[in-house]
Amino acid sequence: MSDAITLTLRAALDGPLDLRGVAPDHLNALGGAEIGALPVRYRGRPVPLGELFTVDGERATKLRFRGELARAERIGAGMQGGEIVVEGTAGADAGRGMEGGRLAITGDAGDGAGIAMSGGTLIVGGNAGARLGAAPGGEKRGMTGGEIIVRGSVGPYAGANIRRGLIVTGGDAGERALSGALAGTLVVFGRTGAGAGEWSRRGSIVALGPVEPTFTYRLACIFQPTWLQLLLRRLRTTFGLPVEARQLDGLWRRYSGDLAEGGKGEILAWTAA
Repeated sequence: MSDAITLTLRAALDGPLDLRGVAPDHLNALGGAEIGALPVRYRGRPVPLGELFTVDGERATKLRFRGELARAERIGAGMQGGEIVVEGTAGADAGRGMEGGRLAITGDAGDGAGIAMSGGTLIVGGNAGARLGAAPGGEKRGMTGGEIIVRGSVGPYAGANIRRGLIVTGGDAGERALSGALAGTLVVFGRTGAGAGEWSRRGSIVALGPVEPTFTYRLACIFQPTWLQLLLRRLRTTFGLPVEARQLDGLWRRYSGDLAEGGKGEILAWTAA
């Protein structure tokens, strides 16, 4: 038994690689040779994992990937426990359908990271692409639980159709964030893009930077919500996010919306005044 299983890419990928199923909850009972023999799909055909990666370690609940994996898709998809660390960039659909555990990507993540996840923690050290934590194409149910922390910026439609859960971006959020949300929270430290919260029923957008609510949102009040102070303190303490004292002590403008969907959602815009 090892402290971790390390998979190091042998050569640069020249096509898409699907890594679904290569997760700690599947590998923690396997020896090194068994791990290397696992089939994955590379350029549309099955190949042994050991043909693409060197395998170091066995029977561990922590998995580490090394190498340029921008073309590797579905890293950590469906994982239920344990920990995965990607030392660099991950491709599309990282953490898709996660149910538990921790997936940490030190670089950027492609489109669809955390899509339809229901539990666990996904941390992205760089930027993330479109549809972070959103619903899969053609479906109505997005993220239903868990936490996604992105230290950089995120693309459009982050949290689209989210049901529950927390998404945080340390940078900007692209257009139409949290659109169609039934519940859940999005915290944006940078600029929130146009169309945020469109068709949202009960979702919460917390905007520490510039935000322009659409005409379907109305200013309801200016207040200081205790629950938000607690959340921001946790983000600073647990994840090291840059929450300032003045943001903890400031007031928040609460915009209710989307009025076309009953107006039970909200955009909370920080203000120093």
